[in-house]
Amino acid sequence: STTFIYKLLCTAFTLGSGFKGGEVTPLLYIGATLGNMLSFLLAEPTYLMAAVGLVAVFGASAKTPFACVAMGVELFGWEISLYLTLGVFIAYWISGKASIY
Repeated sequence: STTFIYKLLCTAFTLGSGFKGGEVTPLLYIGATLGNMLSFLLAEPTYLMAAVGLVAVFGASAKTPFACVAMGVELFGWEISLYLTLGVFIAYWISGKASIY
């Protein structure tokens, strides 16, 4: 269940070493696995939390919350759009000013 931590550390090490490229897929993976873990801690549906985590982590790290909400709605449907929006904007708000780009 701590897979997202390992992926986060490996990605941070790689990017911190100066390598560029391949940021998107690791961010999606980190977000989805984080959401998966949180689904067990918060007793929420796994599919919902994985979807929110995937979109929120990418939206916060790329500093593109509106685009990521639109991407999430396109990928996962309108039914969870409120959760996606809340997740993305909360993550965006607490992530600070730095961006991966």
